[in-house]
Amino acid sequence: MENSQFDGIIHLAAVSRVAVAQNDPEECVRTNINGTKSLLNALESSKQKKMPWLIFGSSREVYGDPNSLPVTETFEQKYVNIYGRTKIEGEYLFKQFAIKHKISCFILRFSNVYGNQFDLLERVIPKFINAIDKDEYVEIEGGNQIIDFTHINDTVNTVILAIKYISSSNKMIDDFHILPGIGYSLDDVISLIEKYLGKRAKIRINQKRTYDVEKFIGNPEKIKTIFKTQTFLTLEQGLEIAIPKYLEVLKWEY
Repeated sequence: MENSQFDGIIHLAAVSRVAVAQNDPEECVRTNINGTKSLLNALESSKQKKMPWLIFGSSREVYGDPNSLPVTETFEQKYVNIYGRTKIEGEYLFKQFAIKHKISCFILRFSNVYGNQFDLLERVIPKFINAIDKDEYVEIEGGNQIIDFTHINDTVNTVILAIKYISSSNKMIDDFHILPGIGYSLDDVISLIEKYLGKRAKIRINQKRTYDVEKFIGNPEKIKTIFKTQTFLTLEQGLEIAIPKYLEVLKWEY
């Protein structure tokens, strides 16, 4: 911060798994809230000739279990887990900083991103792929989930569009969903993986976790209108790209 000038800052660093955050809430707060404060404090005390624009990577978890679907950016934020709470706080910190310094700030809310070998392999899609491929039990917590999955390519491409847009905007503070707006059940996910692998899944249903959001579908109309995004990949299209990448790395990780 002291030695360089920046056009913009994109803050994605976080404890990013809900289960990990619940198991160690203090670390989640330390990283997601205190880490965000540290970044903004360093920026404020730096010698930037012109304050950079800001992008904050947030999450659909800020909405908790919404009363209706699909969810627009204007829905009430009511988290059900520590991860969602820290993301709400991070959004607030970024917006207040932007207001104070009269700079542009975008909040980008991601939804169940998946898709390549750099993923956390305990997430639902790589975990299911690994279990089905190895004829092990697919462990499901609850089973009634409806999830809006987003392929990593669509996520990254939309972030790039956001960077281009905010770079040309003038003191604009706004928030956007980055997601396809399509809900899939866990049965849908399993069926698509079975189809690709040519194997049948063995399924074990466990009790629902209290901190899991059960149903979420976001509305992508705002990014489609403002960022001029193209149609996002369906889960079937995304899995056709993702499964070979996961299988390659899963051979060495498990």
